[in-house]
Amino acid sequence: MKTYLAVMWALCAVLIPGAPCQTSAPLIQIQSIPLPNVEGYFDHMAVDIKGQRLFVPGGRAPADD
Repeated sequence: MKTYLAVMWALCAVLIPGAPCQTSAPLIQIQSIPLPNVEGYFDHMAVDIKGQRLFVPGGRAPADD
């Protein structure tokens, strides 16, 4: 067990400092769209890149799992 932990610690010590970090700027908000009569939160979304659409469930609507 001690050998396993020592190997894991050594791998973390060697690999983590070399991990790449974010090089580009973070996302920025470019537009807000008001949604009247919608309450709650949005826990999942879907995107149609070709059609340039964003599908968002309405607030507290039940989700199909």
